[in-house]
Amino acid sequence: MIEFKQVSKKYPTGQLALYNVNLTLEAGEMVFITGHSGAGKSTLLKLVALLERPSCGDVLIGGRSLNQLGRSQVPSYRRRIGFIFQDPHLLYDRSVFDNIALPLRIAGMGQTETRRRVQAALDKVGLTGREKPSR
Repeated sequence: MIEFKQVSKKYPTGQLALYNVNLTLEAGEMVFITGHSGAGKSTLLKLVALLERPSCGDVLIGGRSLNQLGRSQVPSYRRRIGFIFQDPHLLYDRSVFDNIALPLRIAGMGQTETRRRVQAALDKVGLTGREKPSR
């Protein structure tokens, strides 16, 4: 479950991206976030990913307040969520295979399972044969 309770986000420039947002998304619920440029869509997602913190209010994930998470707990929290950026954030000195495999390796997954999962992901998006895996 994702819950926003009276969440506002004001940037140092003075721009108010979100104001007093109350939102509840139940587990398994699918939503589409739409709106004009500057409406706060990206800010809302950045708050869920803890790339930003709210100026006021509370964001809860699974009933737990993200305000309670310290800096050292953020990496562990982020391993539990999936986030696809609008702009690709790739390591240009690495192959497609290595970019996909990186979070799996960081999580301690073995080489065989990592290779299997990377191949499955590439197949799912029609990029099989483009991975150029490093040996």
